[in-house]
Amino acid sequence: MARKRFEQPLKTGPSAVTDNDGKKKQKKFEERFETRSSAVVKSLAWNVRRRRTERGWSQEKLAGKCKSEQQSVSLIESGRANPTVMMVESIANALDVPFTDLFEAPPRLRRSNSPAK
Repeated sequence: MARKRFEQPLKTGPSAVTDNDGKKKQKKFEERFETRSSAVVKSLAWNVRRRRTERGWSQEKLAGKCKSEQQSVSLIESGRANPTVMMVESIANALDVPFTDLFEAPPRLRRSNSPAK
C-alpha cells in the first residue's frame, strides 16, 4: 500500500556545500530539508505569533511556559515544524486560549486598487 505524502519521512540532503573558493558553507534550512507548509500549519504559525506578541512575550518566555525550547517555538511560528497535539495544547494553555483558536484562519489582507488620499 502506498503511503500518502504526509506519512512519508522527510527527505534530507547534505548540510554543507563547497563554494567556488573551496570553502564549505552551511546550506539554508529550506535547501537542506523538505518543508511542508499547509494552510493549517500557516494558520497555527500566524496565531501563535500573534497571541505571543499581543502579550509582549518573547519566544523564550513562551517556550519556558510550555516547558519547551525557544527554537521549537521559532520553528512553529515560521511554519517549519509540525508540532504534536500535546505541544499545541501546551501552547494554548500557556497563552490561555482555547486549543481551536490557534487554528483559526488569519484574516486576508485586501489590496486596494484606489490610490491613497
